[in-house]
Amino acid sequence: PHCTGLAPNPQPSYAGGSGKTTLAKLLFNRLAPHFQHSAFIELQHDVRIGNQQLGDLLGQLGVESNRHASATGLLSMLDKYVCNKAVLVVVDNVWTSEHLDQLLPRRFGPGSRVIITSRSSEVTSSWWQQMGQQMKQTAVAGLSSEAATKLFHESANLDLGYCMPSMQLREAEQKLLYACKGLPLALELTGRLLRCASAMRLSLQSWLVGR
Repeated sequence: PHCTGLAPNPQPSYAGGSGKTTLAKLLFNRLAPHFQHSAFIELQHDVRIGNQQLGDLLGQLGVESNRHASATGLLSMLDKYVCNKAVLVVVDNVWTSEHLDQLLPRRFGPGSRVIITSRSSEVTSSWWQQMGQQMKQTAVAGLSSEAATKLFHESANLDLGYCMPSMQLREAEQKLLYACKGLPLALELTGRLLRCASAMRLSLQSWLVGR
């Protein structure tokens, strides 16, 4: 299959919020109409791959499965089903290569596309090496300074000039932006948190005093 891995840039990292899930969902929504069978699976950190995840994957691909079947049986069913079909499978938020071993079959039909997102690039690359396949790995970089500032302002959604002198405001803003490291989720959540005028005044003053 055509394989793509999405991971943070530049080095393996365990910091979330770089936009991998958003990008994966965007790719899935754009590509899915071109495949007769497609599935999007989002994993949690402490998940144990079993009947629920395998049954969900089979169901999205249009396969009825026996809920009482073992995980091994479901994986075998999945392997037989996709081996000669062009399918799109997106697995989001993979923490270990064992997750992929337990969830995905070893073979896909010609024309298939598999997209995997992980906080560590080592997870995706090591799994594909075990399968003897090559993959295209795409690093998801943080936002530029200009884009990060714009997202922060849009999320905060108010003019903060009234609550403290402009120099203090700029210093506080730069410290917040630096702490967010260009991560879209961090910028958006910080902006939303500070949207309330009273919360903003307290948070910025506390930030300046603390720093």
